[in-house]
Amino acid sequence: MSAAVAPLGLLVNAWPKLSETFILEEVLGLERQDVPLRLYALAEPTDAITHGAVARVRSPLARVPAAVPTRALWGDHAAVAAAAPWRYAHALALALRRGRTGWQDFLRAGALAARLRRDGVAHLHAHFISRPADIAQLASCMAGVPFSISAHAKDIYLSRPVDLRRRLGAARFTVTCTDANRRALAALAPRADVGLMYHGIDRSVFHPSQ
Repeated sequence: MSAAVAPLGLLVNAWPKLSETFILEEVLGLERQDVPLRLYALAEPTDAITHGAVARVRSPLARVPAAVPTRALWGDHAAVAAAAPWRYAHALALALRRGRTGWQDFLRAGALAARLRRDGVAHLHAHFISRPADIAQLASCMAGVPFSISAHAKDIYLSRPVDLRRRLGAARFTVTCTDANRRALAALAPRADVGLMYHGIDRSVFHPSQ
């Protein structure tokens, strides 16, 4: 009997989100390949309507708590720190270099790291090379699992180059959806692993009428 495959963690800003159907299709595609997933969202959904395909998603979803100190949040941090004190201290040092925003990300990352450990996640993938990537980096450091990034559009071109270099350098790999994006990111961090991954479409839905 084969051993169970450790799940892949997927971190997003909000779930579900109507304008991010490409993430929804990615989740459904991975599920069709029997890849075990755990979804983590940084925010509640704000759309008035939801894409019907969301109902087909089987993977469990957890919300990452806000950066508000609570007993539960401190409990998560205590568990993560006790399990790997040096990794926890390293993540704290990384966060403090980024000031107040880094501290807020650290608080949220501790809760995420505790959840990753409980869920047995082997790899964390973050959508957007902006705030989600920053939180993913810290949670990855604390939980001792690698992380990767999907970069898209405004998250690339509205981020400071210094922040993009840091995120690219920390990630196991980064993928993006256009060759222009790939070349822009590769120019910023030539030693980073930056790949091209186009968004696909479901040809059973989008096809010329007969």
